[in-house]
Amino acid sequence: MKFQKIESTEITTSKTKLARLILGSLAFIAGGLWMIIEPRTDSVFPIFHNRLVVMFIGSFIFLFFGLCFIIFFLQLFGYGLKQ
Repeated sequence: MKFQKIESTEITTSKTKLARLILGSLAFIAGGLWMIIEPRTDSVFPIFHNRLVVMFIGSFIFLFFGLCFIIFFLQLFGYGLKQ
């Protein structure tokens, strides 16, 4: 039985795309902070009438996109996630 050699494909990352992802993450981090500091309850959606719900969602946005920012920033300088 003969085995075929599997070729590996390397996917390179684009520095401009990473820079855009970093800027997008920063925008979402700022929005999440704004929701935490100044939770507005005058939304048309009834679920957003509670200040704690708005602050919780803002905290989640801040933490998630903060983690994304760290990962993208490290990948930009070559410290990406390795297998």
